[in-house]
Amino acid sequence: MQPESCAGLINSKEYRTLCLNYGITAGSYASNEARDKNANITAFVNRMYTLCLGRKGDAAGLNFWTAGLINKSLTGASAAANFLNSKEFTGKNLSNSAYLDVMYQAMFGRKSDATGKSYWINQMNRGVSRRNVLATFINSAEYSKVCASYGIVRGSM
Repeated sequence: MQPESCAGLINSKEYRTLCLNYGITAGSYASNEARDKNANITAFVNRMYTLCLGRKGDAAGLNFWTAGLINKSLTGASAAANFLNSKEFTGKNLSNSAYLDVMYQAMFGRKSDATGKSYWINQMNRGVSRRNVLATFINSAEYSKVCASYGIVRGSM
């Protein structure tokens, strides 16, 4: 069981009621792990791991990214840029189309629309770099809303 799941169970009303019915002390659990401090921010980090890297985040990585976003030494912009510029991601050697699919899902939480995807593929085929595409996505109002929904500072690129 993950620590956050354990804490949720042990600190739940149902668990306390069950313990009371059996005449035992429920106790409590509090984690010192950054990934357990803010469920919304941890969800954002998990989203980046899943959508960009195609895997679950490891404990050390979740703690690093979550702590940075909580203490504001990292922003949504810097986190996204680091995930999307990592060797693990770039090593996938995605086509422009597949890259944009990841971008729309990771940055906007949705599939691309045909018009938008076509526009960006044409731009990339004309020489616009992935770095510039990423910067445009990061600096967009849509990504600002996504960051706000997780309670993180968007930042800029």
